[in-house]
Amino acid sequence: MRDAIFLSTWFWETHNVTERICLALAHLGCKVLYCEPPKAIFRGRLRPMRELQQGVYAFQPAAVCGRLNHVPLLCDLQAAALGRQIHRAANQIGLRDPLFFYTWWQRGMLPLCAQMKRDHFMVHLWSDHPPHGDPNYYRFVELSDKTLTIPRSDFHRLKAKFGGKVALIPQAVEFTRLAGAMAGPEPAVFTRIPRPRIGYLGHPKTALNLPLLLSVLKARPDWHFVSVGAEKAAVPLANAHTLPWARPEDLGRYVQSLDVGFLPYDCERELTLHGVPLKMFEYFAFGLPVVSTPLIHIWEYKDLIYFGDTAEELVLAVQAALNEPPDSPKRAARVAIARNHSIENVAAVLRRCLPLDDVAPVHADAVTAVQR
Repeated sequence: MRDAIFLSTWFWETHNVTERICLALAHLGCKVLYCEPPKAIFRGRLRPMRELQQGVYAFQPAAVCGRLNHVPLLCDLQAAALGRQIHRAANQIGLRDPLFFYTWWQRGMLPLCAQMKRDHFMVHLWSDHPPHGDPNYYRFVELSDKTLTIPRSDFHRLKAKFGGKVALIPQAVEFTRLAGAMAGPEPAVFTRIPRPRIGYLGHPKTALNLPLLLSVLKARPDWHFVSVGAEKAAVPLANAHTLPWARPEDLGRYVQSLDVGFLPYDCERELTLHGVPLKMFEYFAFGLPVVSTPLIHIWEYKDLIYFGDTAEELVLAVQAALNEPPDSPKRAARVAIARNHSIENVAAVLRRCLPLDDVAPVHADAVTAVQR
């Protein structure tokens, strides 16, 4: 089994798509070097090399300055220095012929990826729809030996341009960890929030349609909206609440403390409209009713999700979700979907479409192991 280097745009604590792919690789027996975003040498101490969990190690390389990425020659020199640091870290933990994974970064990271291509099989993770008109996304795909795509619409678009180097993979859910939280107590931070609770387990920032959310909560002041990780509530209302960021081991208890998973995404943003919300599958792991604006990639779950475009439609959708019987077969169907998106199942998909066993990868139009 070959190992892996993963150049991430986030830190491990984000526990998002990138980190789940690392867990899937570790499940296969790969040793993973998770490279956090470089830190300028004049901006404090680097995070130390550490083992995050069995088989996954975090490493933060040092850069001189992000501004050098805008000067061609200096950008190349900085990329060479970053590459040497990554190779030293890989040798330190004894990686075996590692594949090199990377997500989209700003333009300045292209020279680093080009340098790593000299020694590694390159895997690009395309997890989000690109900003409109950004040519760098295609450049990262061109550089790859294999591009793994999560949004189906982007998969077909890239497939038309790049052919067999593009593979479709599912979102990954830590189903086993979530299932382990089902018998746990409700977190103390929820005791001050009355029911019914409709929750968005993330930072509301730019992804949500906040005016729409405001209208829903004004219409139903008896419903309490919960978001996570922001300093202030998503909207300035008494029935909007914010909670501390949930650690991965606490995420299941957060979900279990909700009555409805609420995803009032802003469909006017193309990036959001084409998204594949990881949160939806985490809600599904508990059978939780989900209310959402109609993102393209969750239309296929129309029998299990309550949709609305306007505030009036969302109010009706939330009420229908709250009225769903505890023994509804929809709940078992949601759990089954989440189980099929488990880390273990995603690991099996990765094994089929990547040369992890030192054999030629399977070239298929799409990986369809995860089915409804």
